[in-house]
Amino acid sequence: MWIWFILVFIVAQVIIEKEILPAKMRTARLRIVCLYSIGGITLAIIAGLIVNQPLFVVGTVTIFFGSLVSWKNREKFEKMERGESR
Repeated sequence: MWIWFILVFIVAQVIIEKEILPAKMRTARLRIVCLYSIGGITLAIIAGLIVNQPLFVVGTVTIFFGSLVSWKNREKFEKMERGESR
């Protein structure tokens, strides 16, 4: 299972850094991305309980959304350092 989580993390980083995300997600503000993350993880909890694999499903989704929030947070502060608005 650890190997799966490491692979998911690497794939999530590649997707995020190469910006292979929908335009809506790339342009969303940090607060909205956090709300999407909360909703996605909540749905993963429900789906994980339904398929009887909560750790596997919730872990995978949490790694992806955690990477997404981290990227958006880093992007926000890089813009602040450059003096850009929003």
